[in-house]
Amino acid sequence: MLAAAFILEGVSFAQALRHARADARKQDRHVLDQVPNSSDTPTRAAFNEDGTALIGLVLAFLGILLHHLNGSPVPDAVGSILVGILLGIVAVVLIEKNRQFLVGQAVAPSCEGPWPCG
Repeated sequence: MLAAAFILEGVSFAQALRHARADARKQDRHVLDQVPNSSDTPTRAAFNEDGTALIGLVLAFLGILLHHLNGSPVPDAVGSILVGILLGIVAVVLIEKNRQFLVGQAVAPSCEGPWPCG
């Protein structure tokens, strides 16, 4: 089941990566600079969520594998906790980035003077 989830998430991540690369090329940036600084929320969210899902699946697989190798439930529990922490961190990062784009970024002035330019 984890293998199927990994394949499906991998396909989704590949599509998000392809889209992010195209945007990065247009902006003459590296993908890892483009994704966090892009105002394209769906691309940023898909890239981060799919990448996080892949990492989480690897952590879950390692926890289950270690549980089966040594019989202790501790690695499985630790893997589950690490996946939860990882998802929480990514959620906070995405919330903060979206908040910055909604209320925190100043618009660059297009002219000088005390009055708005038209």
